[in-house]
Amino acid sequence: MSKARSRKAGNTQPANTDSRRHRSHFSQVDLAALTEAGLAIVRSQLDVDGLCELVYQQVGRIVDADHFHLGLFEGDSFNLKVWVQDGKRLPVTSFPGAQDTGIIGWMRATQRPLLVRDFSAEMPELPARPSYDSDDPPRSAVFVPLVAGDETVGSMSVQHHRPDMFDENDLRTLNIIGHHAASAIVNARLFQTVQRRAEQLAAIAEVSQALTAELDFDQLLTKVVELIRERFGYYHAQIFLVEDETHRAVFRASSGHQLNQIWLQQGRTQRFEEGIIGWVAATGQPLLVGDVTQEPRYIPDDPRLLPDTKSELAVPLVVEGEVLGVLDVQSREPGGLGEEDLFVLTTLANQVAVAVDSTWSYWAKQEEAWITTVLLQMAEAANQAENLDEVVAAVTRITTMLVGAVSCSVWLREQEGDWFDLADAVGLDRERLAPAASGLSPGTSTALAQLLVRPAPILLERDAAGVLPDALWRSLAGDEVMLLPLLAQNRLIGCMLVSLNRESVPVRLHDKRMGMLAGIAQQVAASIESVRQAGYRDEEAWISWALLEVSQAISNAQTIDEMLEHVVRLTPLLAGVDRCAALLLDKESGDFVVSQLHVGRGDSAEAFAEMRLPPGAVPLIDLARATRTIQYIADARNSDLVPSRWREVVGSKNLVAAPLAVQDDVLGMLLVDAVESDRDISQRRRDIVAGIARQASLSLENFQLQVQEQQRIRLLQELEVAHRIQTSLLPDEIPDVPGYELAHDWEAAREVGGDFYDFIPLPDGKLGIVMADVADKGVPAALFMARTSTLLRLSAQDYASPDRALVHANRWLNASNREDMFVTAWYGMLDPANHKIQYANAGHGLALHVSAADGAVQPLRSRGIALGIVDDPVIDTDTLVLAPGDLVVLYTDGVVDILDKEGEEFGQERLHDLLVAHRRGTAQEVADAIIAAVWAHAGQTAVVDDVTLVVVRRRA
Repeated sequence: MSKARSRKAGNTQPANTDSRRHRSHFSQVDLAALTEAGLAIVRSQLDVDGLCELVYQQVGRIVDADHFHLGLFEGDSFNLKVWVQDGKRLPVTSFPGAQDTGIIGWMRATQRPLLVRDFSAEMPELPARPSYDSDDPPRSAVFVPLVAGDETVGSMSVQHHRPDMFDENDLRTLNIIGHHAASAIVNARLFQTVQRRAEQLAAIAEVSQALTAELDFDQLLTKVVELIRERFGYYHAQIFLVEDETHRAVFRASSGHQLNQIWLQQGRTQRFEEGIIGWVAATGQPLLVGDVTQEPRYIPDDPRLLPDTKSELAVPLVVEGEVLGVLDVQSREPGGLGEEDLFVLTTLANQVAVAVDSTWSYWAKQEEAWITTVLLQMAEAANQAENLDEVVAAVTRITTMLVGAVSCSVWLREQEGDWFDLADAVGLDRERLAPAASGLSPGTSTALAQLLVRPAPILLERDAAGVLPDALWRSLAGDEVMLLPLLAQNRLIGCMLVSLNRESVPVRLHDKRMGMLAGIAQQVAASIESVRQAGYRDEEAWISWALLEVSQAISNAQTIDEMLEHVVRLTPLLAGVDRCAALLLDKESGDFVVSQLHVGRGDSAEAFAEMRLPPGAVPLIDLARATRTIQYIADARNSDLVPSRWREVVGSKNLVAAPLAVQDDVLGMLLVDAVESDRDISQRRRDIVAGIARQASLSLENFQLQVQEQQRIRLLQELEVAHRIQTSLLPDEIPDVPGYELAHDWEAAREVGGDFYDFIPLPDGKLGIVMADVADKGVPAALFMARTSTLLRLSAQDYASPDRALVHANRWLNASNREDMFVTAWYGMLDPANHKIQYANAGHGLALHVSAADGAVQPLRSRGIALGIVDDPVIDTDTLVLAPGDLVVLYTDGVVDILDKEGEEFGQERLHDLLVAHRRGTAQEVADAIIAAVWAHAGQTAVVDDVTLVVVRRRA
């Protein structure tokens, strides 16, 4: 019997006993008991709970086990398998997080046992404090970790209310038992895991076998959830399938027949990211919820249907990266679902996903074959139709018959505006539709407004306010409504409204069914357009004939009035209108004036004959002019675009204004109206009017081009005359001046300018030098230049000083200056004998003196105003003495203002630098250098002003 047993029996060994012999005796007893306990534990074939009970029994044979615990670590929890206090068994319990605190947590971390002889005495030195909550805590204890390899699987302890009830021998004994127990528990757990996994795999195989034996979609899913619930003991199992186009997970099957039927009838869905199922459908990730009350994504079901859900696990059904749906199971217990369930459900989900995908593929092939048949029959029926009514009747009939639609209606858009008329319908309740039978418009249907902005199929939310008129909703059966555009050459010509029953189509085949409807809509649009085009071709042929008649009539006209007379005569005949007036724009006043008019029998022309329409008089005409497009008012008597005065005087019931436009200019207006009836001027007749207006515009343009060509020829002739005048006035030869060199150059621009220069022989061997520039171009400038040149020659010969010569020339010039032109002039008198130049400047500051000695460049300016502006200008005379080699350079603004391709001027600075660099050259060399530099600067840039230059140099 062990020492602990002796204590438990109340026998205390005498203190004077031979301790060595006694310890030897106890060692033999302890060793036998330990061997017996170890063999019992190792040989046992019990499960984990049975092993824990066996360990307790074996420990109780060795030490006092009235206070005993044996617990196992499972994740973050510490589960007490055996719990005894004062010899009484307490229920098994679990402590979340307890393994991280107190002595139990210390043992798990260190894997070391602990002997406490007296808690009261040893408490400060303990490695961890015990976590007791008792009025009578133990005084002594032995704590042993259950260690297998590197893993601490649990802990075991015995305690006593008296101190010194355990010693080192007890510690070693229990520690050895703990190692045996840990190894046995690990083996038992492994066996249980293998056994449980085998059971799970067998159940998975059974589900897999059931999956391969079923092609009916709804029966397949129902069988799957029932097998999962039964074989794995879940509280509830259900499957949702994904609809990508609506971003929803749609309920398809659940365990429990009654619950399954209720949710199918309700059409239960969850939006992506909504609830646990919606989150899994959106992310494609599994979600394990141990306690649904702590999960914010959990959405409780009706408590009358599933009142006991405490934990939930949802896994996605995924094939090749695409989420097809969600498999969801629930448990009645908090924490009732764990990692093994995740393994099982993931495995099952993979197989279910493959089965779902295979079933969908099977039905998809059946559906594709059916779609091909439907489209072929639709095309055949549409091709056999001879008119628009037959086309839409065939469409509505075949769509409901072959597609399985509850109803189908076709709505055609008016050629102008956004009004859609009901063309034909099958399956609509006509009595309920009556208030809305006239048609649809964006104002009564937000879905139609959306279709006008983005013409693509729209899945409508049943009975949503404003999406369709209430009367139309009431006439539609089915739980799903599609609005499909009818597009012809990217133009929305109408729409189809189709209602379906969702239950009649598997959820993943919705896309194909919608694709089939979209294909039908395309065929319908093509057939409608084909029928309409046949009618359009007839109309276009007639319009082409009418326009050809107009073209032939106006092509022979010799004048604009004759051309417009043909237009107003033929337009009422060809367009079927009562009156036609051709108005031309008076460019000076901006008014439209009647040029030609045609009225019906008994209608007076007086209302039109003297009519002048200033801007704002008739807003419709202003609108046609601003937009350069034909404008039409169906009811001229009630339109703000037609003033009341017009209605009173002219009496138009409707009115068309077609601009006569040449490029961006509106030169006239064609007005047509009806006065004898209220009939509408149809689009076809307005197209004829627009075509006639274009013909008249082209004719106006031709007349305008003829006038422009005549003006161009006349201008060229005038420019040639002006060029000859300008050339004849320039000196032919350079005068010979002793001791001096002279050079000149004149490069004419494309337009005839007003530049000129002159050399005037004066008495005593002197020479007058003129450089002038008329402030204008063309023939008037050339003629003014000729007059100015003559007057300056006469004045220079009559007056001995430059200032007086310019003043008198100005007086004679002003006397005959009817053109209000003016000219800038520089006039100098060269005295070669005294090497002086007296000069006067009439607003022409483009004269430079270049010193040969130091290269200084000085402008030769004196006070004076341009000639031809005032009668008595103040003009001063200055004198320049020329040193040997000095230069005087006279030029016009064409030299310095000439531009390069970047828009930069040649400029005064470049001219100054060039003169300094070439001041040693002859007069001709300087002139050539200036001209070469100017043309090099201009490059290919067009020259718009004459380049005129005179260089005077005193020989060195």
